[in-house]
Amino acid sequence: MIIHNYMVNSKYAPVVIFAYNREKEINKLIVSLSDNELAPDSDVIVFSDGPKDDGDLPAVENIRKYLDSIGEKSLFKSVCVYKSENNKGLASSVISGVTKVIEEYGRVIVLEDDLEISKHFLVYMNRCLEYYRPDERIWSVSGYSPEMGTLKGYDKDVYLSSRAFSNGWGTWSDRWNRVEWDTDTLLRYAKNPSKRLRLGRGGNNLLEMLTAQKRGQIDSWAVRWCASMCINDMYAVAPTRSYVEIGGLDNGTHSSDLDKERYHMPGYTDEIADWCAEGLFPDKDINAGLRRIFHISLIRRIRIELGYWRRRIQNREKK
Repeated sequence: MIIHNYMVNSKYAPVVIFAYNREKEINKLIVSLSDNELAPDSDVIVFSDGPKDDGDLPAVENIRKYLDSIGEKSLFKSVCVYKSENNKGLASSVISGVTKVIEEYGRVIVLEDDLEISKHFLVYMNRCLEYYRPDERIWSVSGYSPEMGTLKGYDKDVYLSSRAFSNGWGTWSDRWNRVEWDTDTLLRYAKNPSKRLRLGRGGNNLLEMLTAQKRGQIDSWAVRWCASMCINDMYAVAPTRSYVEIGGLDNGTHSSDLDKERYHMPGYTDEIADWCAEGLFPDKDINAGLRRIFHISLIRRIRIELGYWRRRIQNREKK
C-alpha cells in the first residue's frame, strides 16, 4: 500500500503500530487507541510482520483480518496496513517502518502490540511533540514512565529522562536520522571515556545489551536508539504518571523476569496534566533512580559473561 500525500498534511502525528501474532493484545491496543479524543483525527499505519513458520500463520492471518476490518468502522481518520510476506523480526520492522513514515510526516507516534494506552495518550503525545520540537536537548517523547520513589517529590508533570523508553513513544525526523544503527560504531564510541560515561547515564546495562547485540544474542532496535540518545547527550521527555500500560511480557521478544519487575505498572493514569513545562532541566534524583532500575551488578555481569562462553563452548563441541 502507498501512504497518500493527503495524509502528510495531517494536523496530528501519525500513529504507527507494529503487530505480529498476539491477537488478544492487538485488540486491546486498538480498543484503547480508539477511546482517545484524537482518534478520529489520527492516521493509523500498521506494519504486520509475516509468520516465522507455518505454526504462526493462523494467528497472523487472523490479526490481518481484524486489522482490515478496522478501516470499515471509521474509528480513525485513516487506516493503512502493510503486510510483510516474510518475517522481518521486530528490529528490522521498526527501523524500516518508522523510517518510511517519518520521511512523509516529519514526526511519528509509535506503539507495539503489547500496550494499552490512556484515553489522553494522543493528546499528551501530540502536545509534547509540538511543544518540545524546538528544544535541541530532546531526543524523543515517551508515554511511559516506570514507578520510582524519586518522582514523588517532583513538582512537574513531565521530566527529562536519561533513558529513552520504547513503550509508546514519539520523535521527529531530524532526531530519528541521527540514530547510529551500526553496533560496531556504537561500541567504538563507548571506548571513548566521556562517551562511555554518557552511555552509563541511563543505566549500565546499555553497554551489556550492545555487546549482546554484537554477539547476536539479541536483535534490538531500541538499545541502539537509546544508546544513540546517550552518546548525543540528549534526553527523553517522560510523564511522571504513565499513560501506557505494558502487557505481553510473558511472550515478548526479549522479555525476562527482570523486565517484568522493572516494567510492571498497576495501570495508567487518565488524568490531564500540564505537560508543557517551562524551565525543564534534568533532575539528579530522578535520573539516579533510573540508573538503579537499569543497573546490572558486577556479579550478574560475570554470570552473563560466563553463560555466554559456556554456550559458545557447548555449541563448538556439538559441531
